[in-house]
Amino acid sequence: MTAIKSIGGVSIFSASPRSLAEWYAEHLGLRAEKDPSNGSYYCDFYLPDSENPELPRRTVWTLLEADEQAAPQTSGFVLSYVVENLREVTKCLPSAGIEIEKVKEHAYGRSAWIRDPEGRRIELWED
Repeated sequence: MTAIKSIGGVSIFSASPRSLAEWYAEHLGLRAEKDPSNGSYYCDFYLPDSENPELPRRTVWTLLEADEQAAPQTSGFVLSYVVENLREVTKCLPSAGIEIEKVKEHAYGRSAWIRDPEGRRIELWED
């Protein structure tokens, strides 16, 4: 049996992918490109493979237009984004109307939780 080696992508279905892409760019610095073939917005992340460091693994973060099969909904997961400096990232969010729901210290780092404009919970994590 083949084991999972990495996450290939995260697809977020949105009522307004463009507006959500602008929100991520303005408040979290994630700059997504528009895919002219389907109108989605995406960003690529590359990490080395754990077994073969010369082989880059690609994770694609995508914002897609919600349709009847993939309408935004309450779900049992949280997107977790690694940030370099959690204090710096979170200090300007409240002035933009973004509530910091919780900040927690862990043995392995710090986390803060916020919500995107469509209500999805997001974890910002610094190791």
